[in-house]
Amino acid sequence: MEEDIIQRKKNLIMFPLGTIGRDMVYNLVTSYLLTYVLFTRALTAAQLAAISAIMVGARVFDALNDPIMGNIIERTRTRWGKFKPWLVIGIVTTSVVVYLFFNTKLQGWSFVWFFGVMYFMYSITYTMHDISYWGMVPALSEDSDERGVYTALGNFTGSIGWNGLTIIVVPIVTWFTFAATGKHTEGPQGWVAFSVIIAALTVICMAITAFGTQEKDNVIRRASQKEKTTLKGVFTAIVKNDQILWASLAYFLYSLANVVTNGVLFY
Repeated sequence: MEEDIIQRKKNLIMFPLGTIGRDMVYNLVTSYLLTYVLFTRALTAAQLAAISAIMVGARVFDALNDPIMGNIIERTRTRWGKFKPWLVIGIVTTSVVVYLFFNTKLQGWSFVWFFGVMYFMYSITYTMHDISYWGMVPALSEDSDERGVYTALGNFTGSIGWNGLTIIVVPIVTWFTFAATGKHTEGPQGWVAFSVIIAALTVICMAITAFGTQEKDNVIRRASQKEKTTLKGVFTAIVKNDQILWASLAYFLYSLANVVTNGVLFY
């Protein structure tokens, strides 16, 4: 009993820390990737339009990718559980993709093609650890109030990561650019250094969650293991459930509008 109490307290600390780095990476790609492109690439209007189209297309792709990845994770059976392997794989591959994003000298259409491949890879790898992270909550506790605490703490620390990156991005990028070139600008050298720092923090934060928490063999988890959900069943459930369907559609339209306004109109 005492060990359970200690592990519960440990879970409450280790679980939310993981999303600090995750939200830093998410903010970096969502809010600053196009800024990096504009500061470091000389692209034509057609090439910028192609990049915007890629970002919009990735949102459409996410609508299909999320339930597919969720089904794959649900069917995973390992000695470490169903979530932790995908947490580790997802966060490591996301960090690699982010580093490659900001560490290329390609220009013109070669860069556009590279951007397209990397952006869709980011969409896939981020989904791996995003679904796994929030999917862990029922495996940590079968008590609904306690699960609410995990969710609230995860959202709180995520906001720390998101806002923290916003505060440090310009000072760090310009400092590393100045150290490399002697110019107070947002140059490629600064963005490369910044991406390495954020990628490393992301891996460290998620490692704390993956290796510091312990899943429980509770009623909720056993019930999910007995149910064999097919991919067709996932999409059928979404279509037949009005609440899920409209919530999914609303989120998709929000994401689409966010990309269009920030990626097409603003830039």
